[in-house]
Amino acid sequence: MNGQASVEFSLVIGLVLLLVLGAIQVGLYAIERSNAMSATEQGVLTAVSAQSSPAGNPASATSVYNAIAPQLATGLVGARAIA
Repeated sequence: MNGQASVEFSLVIGLVLLLVLGAIQVGLYAIERSNAMSATEQGVLTAVSAQSSPAGNPASATSVYNAIAPQLATGLVGARAIA
């Protein structure tokens, strides 16, 4: 009986690990997709705030920089960047 239990355990643990790691992978995919969507939205908002439109002339680099300068001044988790 001891050998049979070892074989059954090895077969079951493989399937359990596959399911757990698959669930983790799906979660990571969802997080990355959310980050990509958020970055896209932020890019569009930045372009709009710099008065850029697909139909008109593109915004100059200076106007885009001036639009995002307040956001660049803060680093991760609200820390102030040293200029």
